[in-house]
Amino acid sequence: LKLQFLYFIGQHGDENGQGSMMVPLHALVTCLLGALGAQRKAETQSHFLNTVPVTEGNHNPSFLKGPDITVYEDSGAYLLGTNWATSIDDGNGNDHQIVHFEVSNDNNQLFTIQPHINVCHPDCTCRCPNIANCGAAGTCGCGNGCGSAQCGGGATCNLLHTGTLNFTVAANMFGIATVQVVLIDDGIAGEVCDGPVTPTCTKVPCARLPCTHSSVVEFKVVVLPVNDMPDFKSRGDIESPEDAEHCATRWAYDITAGGWGEEYGQPGGQILTWTVTNSNPNLFATQPYLRYVQGEQWADLCYTPAPDVVGTANVEITLSDSGGDANGGVYIRAPSPLTMTITIYEVNDPPFFTPGPTVVTVMEDAGPYNALWATGIEPGPSSEVIALQQLDRFDLEFADAADVAKFTTQPTINHENGFLRFEVAPDVNTYGGYIELTVYLWDKPLQSQCPMCVPMRSLGPHPVIQIHVTPVNDPPSFTSPVPPDVVLREDQPTYQMQWAHDICAGGAVPNCIQSEADVEGQTVVFEVSWDRKDIVKGLSIDPAGVLTVELFPDGYGVVRASVILRDTGDPPNTFKNTTHFNVTVMPVNDPPYFNSTLMPHVVTVAEDEGSVVRPSMVLDLRSGPLNEEDQQVVFITTVDRPELFAEPPRLVPRWHSNGRLHGDLVFKTAQDRFGDAEVVFRLEDSGGPPVNHSKTEEFTLRIIPVNDKPSFTPTPLVQVNEDSGSEGGGSKVTDFLLNFTAGPYEDETQTLQYNLLPVPDVFTKLPVINEYGSLAFTLIPDWFGTVEVTITAHDVARAGTLEGQLDADPKAFRIHVLPVNDPPTFTLSNSSLKLPPCGSDEPCTHVVGGWLEDLNPGPNEVEQHITNITTAVVWSEGNGSLVGGPRVVGHDLVVVVKAGAGAVPEEHVIMITVKDDGGTSNGGADTTQMNFTVTVTQDAAPKPVVLPPVRLVGVSAPHQVVGSKLAGPTFEMRDADNNPVSAEYKGAKLELITDEGAAEVSGMLPYGQGSGTGFSWPVL
Repeated sequence: LKLQFLYFIGQHGDENGQGSMMVPLHALVTCLLGALGAQRKAETQSHFLNTVPVTEGNHNPSFLKGPDITVYEDSGAYLLGTNWATSIDDGNGNDHQIVHFEVSNDNNQLFTIQPHINVCHPDCTCRCPNIANCGAAGTCGCGNGCGSAQCGGGATCNLLHTGTLNFTVAANMFGIATVQVVLIDDGIAGEVCDGPVTPTCTKVPCARLPCTHSSVVEFKVVVLPVNDMPDFKSRGDIESPEDAEHCATRWAYDITAGGWGEEYGQPGGQILTWTVTNSNPNLFATQPYLRYVQGEQWADLCYTPAPDVVGTANVEITLSDSGGDANGGVYIRAPSPLTMTITIYEVNDPPFFTPGPTVVTVMEDAGPYNALWATGIEPGPSSEVIALQQLDRFDLEFADAADVAKFTTQPTINHENGFLRFEVAPDVNTYGGYIELTVYLWDKPLQSQCPMCVPMRSLGPHPVIQIHVTPVNDPPSFTSPVPPDVVLREDQPTYQMQWAHDICAGGAVPNCIQSEADVEGQTVVFEVSWDRKDIVKGLSIDPAGVLTVELFPDGYGVVRASVILRDTGDPPNTFKNTTHFNVTVMPVNDPPYFNSTLMPHVVTVAEDEGSVVRPSMVLDLRSGPLNEEDQQVVFITTVDRPELFAEPPRLVPRWHSNGRLHGDLVFKTAQDRFGDAEVVFRLEDSGGPPVNHSKTEEFTLRIIPVNDKPSFTPTPLVQVNEDSGSEGGGSKVTDFLLNFTAGPYEDETQTLQYNLLPVPDVFTKLPVINEYGSLAFTLIPDWFGTVEVTITAHDVARAGTLEGQLDADPKAFRIHVLPVNDPPTFTLSNSSLKLPPCGSDEPCTHVVGGWLEDLNPGPNEVEQHITNITTAVVWSEGNGSLVGGPRVVGHDLVVVVKAGAGAVPEEHVIMITVKDDGGTSNGGADTTQMNFTVTVTQDAAPKPVVLPPVRLVGVSAPHQVVGSKLAGPTFEMRDADNNPVSAEYKGAKLELITDEGAAEVSGMLPYGQGSGTGFSWPVL
């Protein structure tokens, strides 16, 4: 089913009813939904697009419309009866179809019940646009057009088709509505089939053909306007006080000009007018009126009472609009007028009076004040002058609350006679100012005459009273301490104390008139006098009460003083009572003293001088001032180096021939001691504390040293071995001198110089003694025996000593040299022998004549003999080319070479050992060893020989030797032709290389092994 929505559709059809027509859309929808609800079996072929086709077989229904309708605003429900729509026909002439009207209009807000047309059928079928308008089942209840007859039980309503127009106009609405009406049937009646139950029938016929409808007709409903009555609500009667303008805010509310369209500002808006009258116009200065703004929904009721008038007025208020009374309209609010009352009740008026002068002047301490000040005192207007009892009181308010304390009788004004009364407190004045009071008058209305009245205060501006209290100068005062006396010590520095308290320029504490000092600017002066001017130099009290006492030196005793206090008021005044007090100065011991200006700062004496007296070291000893001459004095002396003295320094007071007391210096020096001592001393008297001693002085007591004779003791016998100091710096003997000194104590800082005589020729370095007493000397080699040496010594005098150089006593000692065996000595004519190979079948013997040379048992050892000469092979290269070892015969060397040896060069290291019979006592050596080489070579020209490496065993600091002699400090080796031999370290071995045959090369001498000089390493 396809629909196109249209609001109105016009009729289009031919004379035979074929064609199309236009109907209201909602009418079509209703018809179609009814058809579909009846579950039609025939398939609908036509579509509602822009027209509804006229179906052949079901003709369009028709009717005749009634007239346009005119009613008045607010006319309520409208019912024309059964005759507005007449000649209702379903189009098929059988009246078996059920028809109904669809009604619409263009002004729905004009109605509370929209215009509708009810149709009642002869068979009591009611068709209403709103099912609620139909009666209950079985009842023809469609309104006046159908009546109310029952349809059941075979009865017949016998009513023809009629159309009843109904609507209800909305309240306060007017205007025009155009109404459209169309009549719709429900199709050709067919067999009865089940359908939905309706309020009027239980069965409805099934439509086999679509429904049709009439053409659209229009008519108008005109609602003519009628003016509505204006209206408002009020808050009723009003009460307000006398003499007070009054406005009852929003007294009238919910104000309206009438119905819709009549309010101010709307298209038909009206103007509201208020009319107010009252029964008592004399009650008002401004008559009551409504303060209203057009369009507002409220208004204020305002008026102004006449002065001092009370009473009641009946007020009538009328509200009218500008709408008039046409068509029965109402333009005046009913009931009219509205009546209310305004009551003006009595209130109390403020009292009033005529004030007196602003300035009131009295003298300080003048006593009570009582004078007329306020006149014309009234409780209010004449209407309130009922009795003087209505006046209550005068209130006086202080501008400064602190001024309350300035009165013994507070200021008051009598409300009956207007007299001002007060009394200023003693000694109070207002110098340079005043006391200000503000005056208020209060009344007290009689409640019996005026129940609503409350007490009132006089109106402002309120008068003031300025009380000036002229000052009168009062005598000053103060409080002295208890007791007032002062006790000081002799020679005490200037003394101050807070002596006077509670100082007041006027009056006395606690009632001091502070204003005389703070306001009037008065000051006070203490006048002090005293009797003993020889003790007290100055005595005063300043305005703050501070006592100052200045004493003369050494004065003491009792001083009587008097004090008078004066002020600087106008005229000046004096404290009535003179105060007396004593100043007692207690005696105090003065320190003793002396004259040290001529005292030497350094006193010098010689060492070992013994007892010393230096008279008048300190002059003019005094125990204090003249009043302390009977005291005894004594010196207290300390010294920082008491060890310099057998008797410590001291100062002894002693009277001299000139009658003056001086201090003598007495002391005794210690034996052999010298140096500087600081002597500190002071003088004490017998006067006791607090101070019984003088200032501290000091001087230096210097003891100059005197040179003493030096002394020493040598070791009597010094014993050493032969050659013990021939190498390495000679022999040394520590602590050789015993108890050697340049002198006692401080002389020990001097040095001694020694001479040794005679000087024998057995020394290569002469004996010497150093500053520490050690002896050192070097003997000639290989000498032994005994020698005696004499020692002489003298000191070297220090600067500042009183004597010069001094010699010590000579002393002798002996040096005994013990003999030590020297090892035998010899030389080899050739230490590197090169022998040819032995080509025979027999061993070849070689003799080197004179090979052992310079054989000697040792220096200075001619009595000894060579006891043994041996050789031994130390190392051999190859299979051994020698027969046995070489041997020494006399001074010759015999070497036997094996037969056939020499094809390959072979080298042999051989050690020769020579021993004498001198022994080894005292570290002597009787054996000498030396290495030499024997090399068996080929016939061919000699080639560079790589000598056997020398293993360095236990060598920590190797030294080089050439032959048997120590060489160095550089390592150097040479062959027999004095050609250098190179050395190359490889690992821990040393390879020695020569360019020719047998060579005299160096070996390695381990350092620090063996003992003495007899140890040697074999030489290649």
